[in-house]
Amino acid sequence: MVIINLFSKNKLFLLLILILLCYQSLLSWEYFNYRIKKNVMVRMSDGIYLACDLYLPVKKQKYPVIFNRTPYNKENLGSSLGKYFAQRGYAVVVQDSRGKFASEGIFLPLINDGKDAKETMDWIGKQYWCNGKVGFWGSSYSSHSGFYLGAINHPLLKTCLLYTS
Repeated sequence: MVIINLFSKNKLFLLLILILLCYQSLLSWEYFNYRIKKNVMVRMSDGIYLACDLYLPVKKQKYPVIFNRTPYNKENLGSSLGKYFAQRGYAVVVQDSRGKFASEGIFLPLINDGKDAKETMDWIGKQYWCNGKVGFWGSSYSSHSGFYLGAINHPLLKTCLLYTS
């Protein structure tokens, strides 16, 4: 009551806005900014390199990971998915399928997707930014890798969001 008497409602509102803006600016560097590593090449057991874009929060620590593989060009998908989740404390890995866009090899639908997904998951688990919890996200063709990872019960896989497959 005393504070309300000392300040008008307009001044209290402005003070609250100022506090929130200061709080957001303090958090924004560490919690809302992210870094991108483009075309990180991950070696498969047969010597083929698959291209990944990594979206990582600025603070160098371990994070849960969201993983997606796509034959539709990681550049299109990663820019929105990666940015959104990296700003919210997730590491995001978006990979071009074998033989597509920046990845090496020959694209043979469904032939190498399971093996490539498993080997990429193994690679993710060895990275300093992975806390051991990986979720796979995929729609349409991209969901096939998620089905495979679920079927083999990959130890890092904690959840799958698969739709329109």
